[in-house]
Amino acid sequence: MAPAFASASATGPELEPLLGEVASRALAALGPGGPPDLAVLFATPDFGPGSAGAGPRVAALTGARRLLGCSGGGVIGAEAEREGGRSAALLLGRLPGTEILPFHLRQDDLVAFDGPEAVRRLLGVEEAGSPSFLLLPDPFSVDGDGLLAALNEAFPGRPVMGGVASGAHRPGGHALWLDGEVHREGAVGVALRGGSVVLRPVVSQGCRPVGRRYAVTRAEGPRIHALAGKPAAEALKETVAALSERDRALARTSLHLGRVAHEARDEFRRGDFLIRNLVAIVPEDGSLVVGDHARVGQTVQFQLRDAETAAEDLAELLGLEAAAGRPAAGLLFNCGGRGSHLFAEPDHDISLLRSRLGEFPLAGFFCNGEIGPVGPRNFLHGFTASLALFAPRPA
Repeated sequence: MAPAFASASATGPELEPLLGEVASRALAALGPGGPPDLAVLFATPDFGPGSAGAGPRVAALTGARRLLGCSGGGVIGAEAEREGGRSAALLLGRLPGTEILPFHLRQDDLVAFDGPEAVRRLLGVEEAGSPSFLLLPDPFSVDGDGLLAALNEAFPGRPVMGGVASGAHRPGGHALWLDGEVHREGAVGVALRGGSVVLRPVVSQGCRPVGRRYAVTRAEGPRIHALAGKPAAEALKETVAALSERDRALARTSLHLGRVAHEARDEFRRGDFLIRNLVAIVPEDGSLVVGDHARVGQTVQFQLRDAETAAEDLAELLGLEAAAGRPAAGLLFNCGGRGSHLFAEPDHDISLLRSRLGEFPLAGFFCNGEIGPVGPRNFLHGFTASLALFAPRPA
């Protein structure tokens, strides 16, 4: 039996009719063959007290064997990027032969992790079978970077894709859905192992490198004191001075730092850098504060981000994916700063997906942070489009 997927998204004032609409449309598109093995749901949290019940309700409406989902400040479907209004997006899939292993983790679990075997035991997932992961953390109650570090250690080289729940502004405001349960803290996820589909990651950070590359020669925590033996702020000043007038203006608001994610290469291209925020310049000692833990010996390069670069980067990556054929389905985890906040046109990213890869079932949401691999490790990103593609397993 071949895998099958379907999706639906919609906007409406009341939760129950909206969930009924997306569930019935997705089930009809999925067609006969029994209940879906997996449902992935994203819904805005602004329907009032009943919002948290969206996950269990869709689990009942679809009969899905496993359901994963969370609150999102805006949702994404194959039809539209729904940035405003009360909305929901749903992906259904039949994945014959695939083990779907659900898990819920709290910060207490993360603190208690004692090596890779403890992580695998708590998740109930063995390293054998090359599992892939979908992960949805809450931003207020769990250390996303720490969680990914634990998963990287326990499952080296395996992709973790997902996004941080969004749309609420206080602890406990987000809903995380796993099967018929609602969680208000921690992270929910599933491991996918075996079967006829693989999870193929596309991570578009939307930046371009400028100036020369530098080696970090003195650093402490998030503070970089020296690049190539000179004060880090001096290296930044030299880089900006050599830019075009347009790029100098862009650097005032959209300058970042990229560090090479996989040093064992002779050449580095745009996608080889992990992009981090340039938080502050410390004039007293000429150091730079970055949104990362810097260490001596890292290779870094300053980066610029704008709408044109973000579009170009995603288009380039999708062009590479197109050579592998149309995917069976996808989940798109988009930064809340993309969409109409970044691009002049509506539905920019899904329009680009359709133009490069064709039509396929899709669901997603606008996140507080996006998860996906750069090189062999998984990271928590910002301003990123992280796309998880379900593709036929190579023969």
